[in-house]
Amino acid sequence: MATSTKMIRNLDMQSFRILNVPTPATPYDAASRAYVDSKAGAAFALAQQFTGDGSTADFTLAKRTADNACFIFAGGVFQHGSFVDAGTGQQVIGNYGLFPVQNVDGDTVSQVQFAEAVPSGVNVIVMYSEVIA
Repeated sequence: MATSTKMIRNLDMQSFRILNVPTPATPYDAASRAYVDSKAGAAFALAQQFTGDGSTADFTLAKRTADNACFIFAGGVFQHGSFVDAGTGQQVIGNYGLFPVQNVDGDTVSQVQFAEAVPSGVNVIVMYSEVIA
């Protein structure tokens, strides 16, 4: 049976490395560099950038995503999407909505629809994961 040692002060590794760290089994386990690198980008495998022209409020993504699978920034500021509050059932209005649309190839993709046109020259960055419906 494995035992554990509780630390009561800092452990100075004096430039030595920790080797052979197993795959984490709980959220509190240590993780190897290889494990972390393999997961980096898994949350948001896709990214697209658009530039506002002062009249466009809709931006079509290359793939389909969901509200809980994307982060959207405009001018470097995180944008809050519209959603239905699970507790109250009330619609909460945010800066944008996310809607499925058909692209020119007939594939269902997502379109970001802002409440108003994105000002000219403002960059919109969408980091997202593809969600298959």
